[in-house]
Amino acid sequence: MDGISSKVFQFLPDVELHNYGGEADETYLVAVKSISEMNSNCLYVAVNPPGCPWYDSTALVRNSRLWARMLNIGYYPVRTAMFPNGFVISIIPVMNSSECTTLPSHHNQSQNNTLKIQVQKTLNSYSLPIGLSVGVIVATSSIFFAIVYCIWKTNMKNHPQPSPNHQEDDEALELPTIDGGGGSNGDVSPHNGETKFTKDMSPTNPENAYRHMLIKDIKDVYDSRCESKSDHCQHAIERLKKRRLYLSDLTRMSHNSWHRRQRSKAYLYLVPLLSIFYLIPSAQMVYTELTRSRVTGNLEQCYLNYGCSRPYGELTDFNHVISNIGYWIYGSVFVFLVFCKSKLLPEGHRTHEDHLDTSGPLQQHSIFYTVGICMILQGCFSAIFHLCPSNISLQFDTTMMYIMMILVFIKIFQLRHPDTAYNAYHTMYVFSVVLAFEALTLYVFNTALRIVLYVCFVVCYLFLMIHMAVDIYYYGAIKTSIRKLVPVFVKHAIRYKENVLYKRKFFLSGSFIFINLFLLIFIMYRTLQDPGKSLSTPLLIIGGTNVGLYLLYYFSLKLKEICTEKFSEDPTVPKRFMRLMSFIFFFLALVIGIIAGVFYAKKHQSRNSTPPESRNKNELCGYLDFFDNHDMWHFTSSTALFLAFIGLLIIDDDLLFISRDKIPVF
Repeated sequence: MDGISSKVFQFLPDVELHNYGGEADETYLVAVKSISEMNSNCLYVAVNPPGCPWYDSTALVRNSRLWARMLNIGYYPVRTAMFPNGFVISIIPVMNSSECTTLPSHHNQSQNNTLKIQVQKTLNSYSLPIGLSVGVIVATSSIFFAIVYCIWKTNMKNHPQPSPNHQEDDEALELPTIDGGGGSNGDVSPHNGETKFTKDMSPTNPENAYRHMLIKDIKDVYDSRCESKSDHCQHAIERLKKRRLYLSDLTRMSHNSWHRRQRSKAYLYLVPLLSIFYLIPSAQMVYTELTRSRVTGNLEQCYLNYGCSRPYGELTDFNHVISNIGYWIYGSVFVFLVFCKSKLLPEGHRTHEDHLDTSGPLQQHSIFYTVGICMILQGCFSAIFHLCPSNISLQFDTTMMYIMMILVFIKIFQLRHPDTAYNAYHTMYVFSVVLAFEALTLYVFNTALRIVLYVCFVVCYLFLMIHMAVDIYYYGAIKTSIRKLVPVFVKHAIRYKENVLYKRKFFLSGSFIFINLFLLIFIMYRTLQDPGKSLSTPLLIIGGTNVGLYLLYYFSLKLKEICTEKFSEDPTVPKRFMRLMSFIFFFLALVIGIIAGVFYAKKHQSRNSTPPESRNKNELCGYLDFFDNHDMWHFTSSTALFLAFIGLLIIDDDLLFISRDKIPVF
């Protein structure tokens, strides 16, 4: 066709053409491809019932039953229920092709476009692809469930009988203070929850002089607040007295149910509840967009891969919705797995009584339950997003990703820092600020306002980063009084900068600041290069990088703990192979995660492009004539998450019967 005239092609029911309309609701795929060597001009493609009126001009084409623009390729799913008597395909050139491209277009409007039009019937029975995918997911989850169950049964065989001391010993342990290497200065009596502290009798010497000065200044702050008798403040001082801390030093507040639950069980209450309030309006908004697209016939409103868009009922892209079934199944199995672990734990170590014992990590499973529920909710939010994908609805898909990354980071920290883990309410408030920044970047387009927005984001990010680094370094002391302790820490950092309390923690905190500064610079550079983009992807990069590096740090120290034969002589500790099982799960998760990343990178649409440019990326289904690369991303990423969560669930099970005053803090 030439560059300025329109063409109309009529497709009427015909026996030779796949028995059109033979079923109640068949789907045909209209494929329009440019076979010209040069880039095609932008074209309107419209689908209408045969007969008048004819929408064959740019002024009328948007009144068509279905319409969308295209450049080199366009796929248009047509359901026979909408066109029982056949349909007419109209192709109308756009006079100004620049409106179809992100960058200025230089198309020659007078050039001829050679087009190839195909109409073919698509898969209408979805039983095989759905049944096969569900079967594989159920089989995979069952196999790994059985493996983990066998690991737990094997590990529990040689467990010792509960020690009567955990119910009767009310005496405080007399252990070294400033220069002590193990144990604790104060002990919690498991029987009555009373905390007893020993006086600091260690003499001042050149090695601990700085530590004495810091503790004295912190005590002065507590005394000025009349909180020197507070257990929380006292424990903060006790931790700072020691060069090396053990798990017993960070489980001193475990007898305080309110303190403990704010850092564990509160997540199980808050996250699902808030998610429900978030999910309902999200579903309403996206479904409204889907309905508007269907009523107006506008196929540019939702950024789909129309070459592999399989409708079902009211859903135009059912395959990308149902492929989230992996999140639902794996999440449910993981929740059941956590429940089974809580029942398999021996007496004295169960979740409701382990804080009374003196061995093994605290069995706080609420965050694990929350992570499993988040995985189910991720499937729900992803399904909502795929009703009508766009940059606006993307925030609903990424919200649960953020929460899962936050929970994983907190759980890794909580494994050996139960007393100083992050408060659920504070965490959720910070997360709400993050969501607000993400949402604002979607709606603020004015350059000046956008600069102000990003400056506010940078300030908040720097504050949070420095606060977390200081909190990690001083083992939670800053949480007791941020306003009054910050000047103390700043004074000591400037005046005694050559003194380091904890070399490993200093390295960890310094690395944390350096890496996040690099990420911040990257985000700002990306923003300057493309001012229109939102914070959704940068936030995922920030979360993924921090969680990944913290996992790597924890694993390296855990691997050192295993390979140096630490606790190997203890008969209750599993063999080395069993101790390495969590690493095997994480390795499998990493391999499958890389495969998932490959699928995700090969996108068949682009929300950051114009609708015609996005349609240019559309391709036919590559798997079972039902799934495309993004569906495979759903399957593989859910499997990788499931395996990673299992690895985290069992990572410290080898220490279950080791005394807490022998388990080092990472």
